[in-house]
Amino acid sequence: MRFIHLADVHLGAVPDRGCPWSKEREEEIWSTFRRVIAGIREDPVDLLFISGDLFHRQPLMRELKEVNYLFSTIPDTRVYLMAGNHDFISRDSFYNTFEWNSNVIFFRSRELTCVKDPRLDVYVYGLSYYDREIKDGLYDQAAPVQKEGIHILLAHGGDEKHIPLSAAALAASGFDYVALGHIHKPQILIRDQAAFSGALEPIDRNDTGEHGYMEGRLINGRIRTEFVPFACRSYQQLVMTLHEETTQISLEEAIKSQIFRRGGRNMAFFDELGKVISDKSKEAANRVKDITGVLQLKSKLSAEKDKINKAYITLGKAYYDRHEGELEGKFADEFHTIQAGLVKIASLEDEIAELEGTRVCAECGAKVEKNAAFCSRCGAPMDSTTSADVHEPEEPEEMQETIFEEKDEAAADKAVDNAETEGTAGPDADSADASDSVSENTTDTAAQNENNSGEQA
Repeated sequence: MRFIHLADVHLGAVPDRGCPWSKEREEEIWSTFRRVIAGIREDPVDLLFISGDLFHRQPLMRELKEVNYLFSTIPDTRVYLMAGNHDFISRDSFYNTFEWNSNVIFFRSRELTCVKDPRLDVYVYGLSYYDREIKDGLYDQAAPVQKEGIHILLAHGGDEKHIPLSAAALAASGFDYVALGHIHKPQILIRDQAAFSGALEPIDRNDTGEHGYMEGRLINGRIRTEFVPFACRSYQQLVMTLHEETTQISLEEAIKSQIFRRGGRNMAFFDELGKVISDKSKEAANRVKDITGVLQLKSKLSAEKDKINKAYITLGKAYYDRHEGELEGKFADEFHTIQAGLVKIASLEDEIAELEGTRVCAECGAKVEKNAAFCSRCGAPMDSTTSADVHEPEEPEEMQETIFEEKDEAAADKAVDNAETEGTAGPDADSADASDSVSENTTDTAAQNENNSGEQA
């Protein structure tokens, strides 16, 4: 038996929206998925697992038809598919009524379901998201229905808002392999037993490193897996030092030099960068000044917070919370200090947001670009009049590998204990949700309009 495990394809996403190359990146996501199918057609595998977020948002009917056609070109491969938190099954989703090709098994239920493939004596388990967020650990109690056969679990999640995962529970579950989705960077959770395949193509600038899929084989009754790099593009960090003497030409040549060192094949793609370097370099000097201004504002912000903290020490936070509306009395000065400080903090944070060109979604707290129409994490509309609180972006967590190897019964128990100390899967989940890039978000209503007008929202 041989299978391919992929996830987080995000068809319909537009990486780096607004940049000259964003349309090309949108097409590359589709192209890479088609290349996977073409590869299976040339070198067939028995099973194809897609562990959620095949689409970046509610799929349009024509997109479902396109994907279904691709699946029909590999009739000897059984495709197992689930909806993730991005393409969750909403009330009006086309997922509800779409008829898939005979070789496609779509886990439409919100409850964990088992499907047996009699050809291979393989049992596949899965469910679909019906909401953007699921905070319950739905996979913690999951277990094979019987001892015989090969048992594979499709799972999408790994953070507190999207089905938290326990490495210890997965290690002790009894599944032969857990095909994980939601974390965009490839990550081996348990060697040859549980792994995040990562996004097929990088979706935003946080998805650094190699991307592709996992390939598995059944060898002597045990599953062996390996990561297969397959993406046509990768994001890499370029660290540039700017100062007041930086010129347009020096900046342009420094960027091109860095790109060339990392692979000359990328130069053609980044030729488009030349179209924006001029504007960006003109902004460089101002940007340095802006950065200085931000630092100064943050210094003032810190000073105001220190004043408030000192007042809190005198007043007592509990007393303030209880008597917030009472400005007279023994602590009137402290009340006035805190309220004036809070107003000043709000003003300083607005100034910082203006300089950084960012704001925060009022619904989920995600940091998005100032001109974004929708939040890239939750899809909520961004109110242009809403003041934005600025939060420092979290550094993406490095790939980590937790290894469990079967040696004897005592060693296996030790592995489970070790896994319990490691907690749940890392927080580098769904980078597209927390990116500075603006991802395409389409509401259920827009999807319905597509059905009526034939135009993508």
